[in-house]
Amino acid sequence: MESSNENSWKGRIAPLLPPLLLRVYRQARYGDAYRRSNLSVLDRLAVEATEVEFSLPSRPLNESLPGVDSVLVTAPVSELYRPRDMVVPLAEVLTLAAICRHLRPRRIFEFGTHTGSSTLVMAINVSDEAEIFTLDLEPSEIVGSAYRNTEYTSRIRQLYGDSKTLDYTPYVGKVDFVFIDADHTYDGVKSDTEKAFQLLRPGGVIVWDDYRWLDVHVECVGVTLFLNEFGKTHPVFNIAGTRFAIYVDSEP
Repeated sequence: MESSNENSWKGRIAPLLPPLLLRVYRQARYGDAYRRSNLSVLDRLAVEATEVEFSLPSRPLNESLPGVDSVLVTAPVSELYRPRDMVVPLAEVLTLAAICRHLRPRRIFEFGTHTGSSTLVMAINVSDEAEIFTLDLEPSEIVGSAYRNTEYTSRIRQLYGDSKTLDYTPYVGKVDFVFIDADHTYDGVKSDTEKAFQLLRPGGVIVWDDYRWLDVHVECVGVTLFLNEFGKTHPVFNIAGTRFAIYVDSEP
């Protein structure tokens, strides 16, 4: 512990030092912790992104879901023409559609609606009796815009609220497929994952978006950091050729 005399000395001398020299001294003394504390949020994410590795094992989808290769899927042509920024790329669109066709889920829960592009893809590839519950923070012009006014809206139940505090009682143990694509911070993904396991029925499937990402999307680093850690104790895999990670419950 530093003495009061030492602290007093530092308090008097610090204002006299050039800012650059003071910064160099503090970084040398306190190391990486000081460097990170003085970065903006996005800069700090960028630093973490340069250090992160995608350490989950990568597997073809048919290793997690045998027989999925033979299913036929449907995707809206609009997916070919919309902007590419922070939306589900075509490889993920087809993968998400294939999972839905293969699983034939009666209930899907989606963390993070945004435009509802992924919601629409799932709705197209499930039966008329299926229910998709999709959660976003609050109503806006963007939320659900992709599926709004389509013939598939009857399969979709839009929910609003904070995923950390929402009452999940009606859905606990009743969901066949959970898709997580909401808060991309480590704590956010951790919380949504904990909720997802509460919702999942035996034999259900969880998929996380943005485990892998391009350098322009360093805000996704929290997903990777959490899943790298989570994958050490759970059978989670990166779906080869996609940004997705997948967990398949082994219970019948």
